[in-house]
Amino acid sequence: MSAINPFTVEPFGASPMRPLRPFDHSHHRAFYVPVDNSEAQFQKFQRRMGDLRGMLADGGLTLVTGDTGCGKSALVNRCADWVVDELKKKHQMVGKVIDATRTVGPAETHGVDKRMSITCDQLCDLVKNKGVLLPDGATSFEQRREHPNHVYNNLPLWLDDPYALIILLPSPGDLDLEVMRYAMFARPRVLFMAESALLTERDAYTIEGKLEAWMRPVTLHVGPLAEGDVRRFTQDRLNRNADQGAYPRMSEETMTELDGELHTVAQLQRVLHSSYEFRLDQPIGYENEDWVTVDDIRADLARRLANGAGS
Repeated sequence: MSAINPFTVEPFGASPMRPLRPFDHSHHRAFYVPVDNSEAQFQKFQRRMGDLRGMLADGGLTLVTGDTGCGKSALVNRCADWVVDELKKKHQMVGKVIDATRTVGPAETHGVDKRMSITCDQLCDLVKNKGVLLPDGATSFEQRREHPNHVYNNLPLWLDDPYALIILLPSPGDLDLEVMRYAMFARPRVLFMAESALLTERDAYTIEGKLEAWMRPVTLHVGPLAEGDVRRFTQDRLNRNADQGAYPRMSEETMTELDGELHTVAQLQRVLHSSYEFRLDQPIGYENEDWVTVDDIRADLARRLANGAGS
């Protein structure tokens, strides 16, 4: 068998740090590993959303908080994919995921009104490209594309009958104010989903309390890696690819030594993927009976630090 990197997830081979997107790539559903409290948060989302009748009748908003690299985007994408599947199974409806996360860049310092106007403007093309709008709705959206208040209030009226939208929002700039604005724009058949590395779990609960009389959002929080998460994630990837190609294994001692040194699932993925790429380039064994050791990982880390790539 040919040599492979077991920490590559297709079709993101050239971009190993991209989050899983099961609504675009169904095989990604099997790649979720219960680390950093993500499984419990996914189950919380399922419980809170229930049979989706509330979302279909009133809309909704979900906010995921957690430090950078803790798996917020992957959790958001998993939740969005679940909604699409449940809409099909229980309501014979078609859920469409609209990825608006890049409509406003993280370095852009616009006020809330400007940010929401930019997102709404670009959302017009994203939604129209999905083919979910009634003819008159597409015209109306085009005419008012920079006016969030008008657009979000009328969006359910512009949607064709079988469709519901799951809109992935850019990370909020003015934090709780922007989140609360979107929550108040929630309307039937439209679910907003947002994530933030700046809002804390306590901030999310505060927002939830403020909106309780209007529309209680679903708040989720993913934390750092817990004891045993490194082993769980590493073994999943190594075992998953056993029939796909040849690659060295990793000892329990190596996984134990990494446990506690790495704090987020993104750090773990980066370190493991890079270490196996580094090992592939070395003039030493890369077969199933070989081993990637702590020394290999530290040598790769030293190389990346010397090149300015960081951990």
